[in-house]
Amino acid sequence: MGLEFPEQGFEQKPVAALKYAHSLLGVQVGDDLVDLYQAATDAFNHVRWTEFYAHDTWSQPFLSEFANGEGIGPDGFFYHQDLILGLFILGPETIYPEHAHPAEEFYIVLSGNPQFKVG
Repeated sequence: MGLEFPEQGFEQKPVAALKYAHSLLGVQVGDDLVDLYQAATDAFNHVRWTEFYAHDTWSQPFLSEFANGEGIGPDGFFYHQDLILGLFILGPETIYPEHAHPAEEFYIVLSGNPQFKVG
């Protein structure tokens, strides 16, 4: 299945972690990331930003510091059943709890110094 154009009139809901947008856009990055950073900046307003976790005890510590922007995928501006491509924001000093997905995930860090635990 390929890309499909989105339905019209999708409502964008407020996402708390977008408060970090001003500090993420326009920062200096290394020469090896300039093109990728520019692509992410250009895509910033062309993804569907969400807080897709329910408000509960597991998500409460990080939910207001987390944003997922899906450009391509089941909830993206362009629908694709088997692929998700987008942007991800996690606020400073925020711990994203351990969790698992059936698919592989790849992150390219454009700002900050995150620590990842694998396995």
